[in-house]
Formats: sequence, C-alpha cells, structure tokens
Amino acid sequence: MFGGIRRARKAEKGGIRAPRLGDVLPTGGIRSGAADDALGGLRLKDDLSAKMRELDVRTTGTLERFVAPIQAFIEALARRAQERAQQRGGRHLLEIARLLEQAQAEMQAGNFSAALRLLDRVLRLDRVVYEAVFLKALCLAGMKRMPEAIRLANDGARQCPQQALREEFRKLAEALRFLQSLLPLLEACSAYEQRNYREAIQLFDQAMRELPGESLALNGKSVCLMHLEEWRPALNTLDQQRGEARNHPAHHFHRAICLMKLGDVAGARAAVQEARRHKPEADLRAQLDVLTEAIPREDILTAMRAERWSDALQLLSPMVRRDHRNAWAHFHITVCHAKLAEQYSSGTFPGRASVIEEVRRAREALDLAGAACGQDEPDLRAAIDSLSRQLPEAWRL
Repeated sequence: MFGGIRRARKAEKGGIRAPRLGDVLPTGGIRSGAADDALGGLRLKDDLSAKMRELDVRTTGTLERFVAPIQAFIEALARRAQERAQQRGGRHLLEIARLLEQAQAEMQAGNFSAALRLLDRVLRLDRVVYEAVFLKALCLAGMKRMPEAIRLANDGARQCPQQALREEFRKLAEALRFLQSLLPLLEACSAYEQRNYREAIQLFDQAMRELPGESLALNGKSVCLMHLEEWRPALNTLDQQRGEARNHPAHHFHRAICLMKLGDVAGARAAVQEARRHKPEADLRAQLDVLTEAIPREDILTAMRAERWSDALQLLSPMVRRDHRNAWAHFHITVCHAKLAEQYSSGTFPGRASVIEEVRRAREALDLAGAACGQDEPDLRAAIDSLSRQLPEAWRL
C-alpha cells in the first residue's frame, strides 16, 4: 500500500530524522471493481444481468409470436402432400413436408444450425417453398444473424404468392428490424458480465445510436465507466438520463459516488439525500448508509492528495472523537503527522520541537490504529504492520 519509507535527510537543526512516505496514499475509500471488490463496500445498482435476461425473453417472445401463424401454413402444406401422395410429384411434396416437420422439431430444441441445414435441403428441392423461407428467417434470427433474416423476410413480403403468408412476412420483417436494434444492447450486457468494460462501452454507444435515449444503455455505460474509475465521463453519462430513469434512487446513488470521487462532497451529500427521497428499497438504503460514511473519508483523502495535511487532520479529529477505535482514522492521522514532520525537518517549517511533537503524535496514532484494527480489515492491518516495522528505523531521535 505504501512505497518504501526512505530515510530523510538530517534537519538543519537538531539532527532529527523523519520518514519520507512516498507518493502513494492508501485509498481506504471506494475502489472500482466488480463483485470481488464491490467498490470498497459499495455495490453498483446496475441490474444489467436481470435486464439482459428480460431482453432475451423479449427477443424469444417476439420470435415465438410467429410460430403459430407459420404452423398453420405448414399444416396446410402437409395436407396437400397427403392428398397428392399418389399423384405425380406427390412424393416430392411429402419429402418437403417431412423435412419441414424435422426442422421445426430442431428449432423447438434450440438447434438452429441443424434446422437450417434441413431448411436448405427443402429449398434445394423447391426454392419457392415460402414456408421454408419463413422458418429459415426465424432460424437466422434465433442465431442473431439479423441482416440475413431481415433480407429473407423482405424477399418473402415482396414475392410470396400467398397473400396471408406475405402479410406474415411483412410483420416478421418489421419485428426483426426492431430486434436488430436491440442486439448491441444484448452484446453490451454480455460484455459487461464478462467485465470487458471497454468493449461494453463501445457496444452501449452503438445501442444508443440505434435507440437514442435508451435508459438501459446510458445506465450500462455509466456503470462501466465507474468500474474503470472514469468518474467525470460517468457523471456526464448519468446526467444524460431523462424521464423515469432520472427519478430512480439508484441513479442518484451512482451520481453521489461520482461526485464524491471528484471531490464534490457537498454535491455527493445532496445526491444521497435525493436518493433517499425517492424511497429506495432496503438493499439500496443499506448501500446509502455505507456511502454516507464514506463521503467524509473521501473529503479527507482529497485533502491528503493535495498535501493539505493540517486540513486533513482537522477533518479526521471529529472521527476519532466519535469513535476512538476508528483504525482507519488513526492510520491516516499517522500519515498526516509523519508528513508534517517531514516538512518541518526539510527546513520548509524549521523547528526541532515541531518535528519531535509530530513524530510523537504519529507514533501515538499508529499505536492506536494497531490496537483498534480488527481481523476483518486485512488491507489496513497489513499497512499498519508495514509502517510499524519501518518507522522505528526511519525516526531516530
């Protein structure tokens, strides 16, 4: 968590040695990640997996709507085949009916490739069996080969001699065009589930071009950006939401995280309050409680990143007054006092007494951090132990 502590040069007066703690501060706040990290105790309310399942069901349901109408045409073809069985060409029609029946069975089982091979056999026997063309379009759609499926449906809508079936082709083509617009969204959700966040962002962008203003695409993109710790683009994406999505408590929860990470503590607190106003469910209420505790920490870390050590100490003091066993606060108090000792010893703020006092306070805070840190905070424990081993060598009075 820390870079190594290097020995400081002697102070000009008094021979005090103080630690140089390196440039990397322990974050201790919200970190990016998925379920393993859970954003340092927070879980993004993306619901993308559930939404993807809904889209899959929606796609399947759309395609299944056309099974019953085409079934009627296939049954009529089978009856014609039976009637003509003993006539010239009757056996040919029976073979077509048999292959269509087998193709339907394969489609029902989800074996679209096998069904496609059977349908191609039908069309080699007779390329104007539009029942087979219709099933092939459905098959290709089931395989997400939408451009081919749409082309076949359009061909059927123009060329099929049966008016009723031609109308079904027209409806199918319209449905397939809509489903094609959903494909980038499905693929984006799938990439997100696999934690391919960059790929998912590109696909969400494509989905938004297909479906402008689609709230799921905006939410998905913002969540991906948050996992990548790109807080400003994530906030900008969230602010593009409109209508009902903007009133969802999870929307304000995500905005609060982004604002906190961008150092806008007041804005983060306001977003938390707005999320609570929209009556979140119990799980999200618990997450908002965690976030409420995390916001002051981020304020402290912002000050520390800016090397405003005294400001950070002022923010840390109320924490330890409220809870004297706050190991996180004691640890960061240690860092602040050590950094102040370093500044004093470097001659920026000269004074032997000041360095000694800061060293004493840092040691005292580190002891308190070690005593308060529980086994459920392994990262913090490791940082405390590491610092405990190094400070006695670094601080020689």
